[in-house]
This record gives sequence, structure tokens and C-alpha cells, in this order.
Amino acid sequence: MKSKKRGFLSGALAVATLVSMNACTTVGDNKTPNNLYLTNATKADNEAYTFFRAVYQTASDEVAFAKQLDAKGSGEAKQVASKVSVQYQAILEKVAQLATDADVLIPQPGLAKFELAHGLDSAQADVLGEAYLKSSVKNQQKVIAQFKQVERNTSLPLRDYAQEVLPALEETLASIAPSEGHSSHH
Repeated sequence: MKSKKRGFLSGALAVATLVSMNACTTVGDNKTPNNLYLTNATKADNEAYTFFRAVYQTASDEVAFAKQLDAKGSGEAKQVASKVSVQYQAILEKVAQLATDADVLIPQPGLAKFELAHGLDSAQADVLGEAYLKSSVKNQQKVIAQFKQVERNTSLPLRDYAQEVLPALEETLASIAPSEGHSSHH
């Protein structure tokens, strides 16, 4: 008799545990299952997950570098930084929204904040500007590659956003890339 009672209690406990694990937690207007918080599971496929993390980090770094250049730089690099910063600020906001909808946590906890490379923190404005332009071209190419990946491989909202933003990113790259064969069309 005791084993039947113990079996019943064990079963009831298991059911209660499953019910509580599947309960929804309300955070603001969003209802998110508890298991997403506990298991780090997302609604994003691999391409989208990589996109959210890579683009958010790169855009954040570009905005931070542009702020440094705004304070210390001059000339063409400062103008480019201003243009790119505005573009990436808009991308940050939209990527954060899309990532939240897909239950992807950004900014990624534990990642280092942007810092100027060794020696650039005290560099002259022209050296800092040259470093920014090189970095910006490389980052623009990286972001464009991520947008091209999700443009054809993932969820409809992300695909639509990629198709909307890609022409502007490619135009910006064409305007900042050196004319010696570097362009967005490899």
C-alpha cells in the first residue's frame, strides 16, 4: 500500500513540476516560456542567431569608434564616422527589436566593450582617422555579408529587413572604400 501511495505522490510531483516548467512568465507585454530563460533556447535559426550577435556587436563598435573620432578626429574620417554612426544606430535599434522577438539576448553579456587599439588612444587626428576608415570598411563588409546571409536564409521579418537595408549599406561601402578594387561586389 505504501508503494502505491509513494508512486502516486511521485507522479503528482512530476506533473506539478512539468506544469510549473511550462508556465509562462509575463515580462511587460511579452509572454515568454520559462524554459527559454533556463535553457538559453531561442526562436532564431543558426543564421539569424549569428546575424543578431555579429551585427549588433559590430554596429556597437562602429558607433563607439565614431564617437571617439567625433571627439578627437577631423576631416573626411569624421564625416564618414558621422554618416556611418547614424546608419548603425538605426541598425542597432532594429536588430535589438528583432532579436527580442526571437528571444536572442543582446548585447551579449560578458563581451568586452569597445576600446581603441593600443596606441590609437593618444594618436593624432589623422592617424586615428586613417585607422577608423580601414576599420569601417572592414566592418561594413562584415555587416553586409551577414545581411546577405539572412536575406536568403531565415525568417520573413529578418529577410525583409535585410532586403530593405542592404542597398544603403552597399552604397555606404562604395562611398568609403578605397577605389583600388575594393567594393561590395566581390
